[in-house]
Amino acid sequence: MSEELILFDLPSKDEAGNKAWSGNTWKARIVLNYKSIPYRTQWIEYPDIAPTFASYGIPPNPASTKEFAYTVPVVKFPNGDYLMQSYAIAQKLEELWPSPSLHLESGSYDKAIAALSKIGSALIPETRPWVPRNILNPASIEYFERTRSAQLGMPLEDLLKSDKAGETAWAAAEPGLQALKAILTENSSGPYIDGDCVSYGDLILASNYAFMEMLHENLIKRLLGYDESIQRHYDACKKWLERSTF
Repeated sequence: MSEELILFDLPSKDEAGNKAWSGNTWKARIVLNYKSIPYRTQWIEYPDIAPTFASYGIPPNPASTKEFAYTVPVVKFPNGDYLMQSYAIAQKLEELWPSPSLHLESGSYDKAIAALSKIGSALIPETRPWVPRNILNPASIEYFERTRSAQLGMPLEDLLKSDKAGETAWAAAEPGLQALKAILTENSSGPYIDGDCVSYGDLILASNYAFMEMLHENLIKRLLGYDESIQRHYDACKKWLERSTF
């Protein structure tokens, strides 16, 4: 393998330049950081995703809609192969760079996804509107607002001001937050889901922390303040979130 590994990621308008923000793309980036795999980021705006990846001959997502036939993250491996979807990427990286292990067999991934799915769906009124407001470059704002407003049935700004947002959203997230606390406290031997052993589920949770942190400081403060186990877990994982700009 002589060529470099490339991670396709969504840029932000961060004052210091492009900075990773998407929880989905972080799922691949954090594995690369955790395993200390050399890579380069290639930033790609939302409207460019489908035409760019189609031109590379990458097969579309099998169960996707036409609007989201192509998604990020995408990784180009040193042998020239492209791979889409974060879990498939994690499996391939584990195969090629087995140490340190992601412990994909531990069950932590399913636990993390189950908790985050409940939290994420409940907090959509509190999170989605901040993406075009605080994150995106002009090249992606119209695409994001159009596609997400169509999904949610109303303009994002209206959603943020609706009775679905605020305390209503956080109340709806309570079962997910309880599930998150449960998986982080069921093993007392360490800060991770499996105690003192890092697994892919931990990296999935940390990817969500990065997303919330970039969106709005109040969101991450409230999440981390829910229980000391979440703050402890964030602190244990944040070293793998440091590389976010290249």
